[in-house]
Amino acid sequence: MSPAILRGVMGSCLALGVADLAWLDVNAERMAGSAPTVPTVPIEPTARATRIERHPPLAPPISDEELPPVMKTESRPSPPEPEGCVVHFDRGVSTLSYDQAEMLTPIADALKTNPKAVVRVEGHADRTGWKENTGSNLVLSDARAAAIVATLGKLGIPRDRIRSAAFGDTRPVDDGTTEEAFRRNRRAEVRIELPGDR
Repeated sequence: MSPAILRGVMGSCLALGVADLAWLDVNAERMAGSAPTVPTVPIEPTARATRIERHPPLAPPISDEELPPVMKTESRPSPPEPEGCVVHFDRGVSTLSYDQAEMLTPIADALKTNPKAVVRVEGHADRTGWKENTGSNLVLSDARAAAIVATLGKLGIPRDRIRSAAFGDTRPVDDGTTEEAFRRNRRAEVRIELPGDR
């Protein structure tokens, strides 16, 4: 009820005054005396009252002192998904060792997590080529890419999600003539690509 209506009702009650209240009492007595009396009939209950079950009292509330301390947990960010890796090979070798194959496991896991992603595998060779300089660097780089593709297949990645290419010694990462430069160029580059990536 709004304050304005409440003030109006209280004002009306006060305006009645004591004389008006006495008049109301007289009329109430007169009406009660003139009303015909009605015989009362006791009411029999039609159904028995249901049994009331009493439950045990509730346990008292636990105070703050009795509560166990709240354990603080540190939220650890999830590790970033790998974008790719580089697998280095020995001179004239195109097969993968166990450790090199293990490098591809995070790549395969990331591809399984994102079914729209594909993987690009590029095989490369250094200028020295095969042992005893027999064979083509392009063939060697293709064999390195094929070894990566086969390992990804064993890890559950279908062939239609793998793009492979071979470049021989045409794309060196180091133009030097040292053994370290040659080692860096004997590689297969593996990278994850999403639709729209180039």
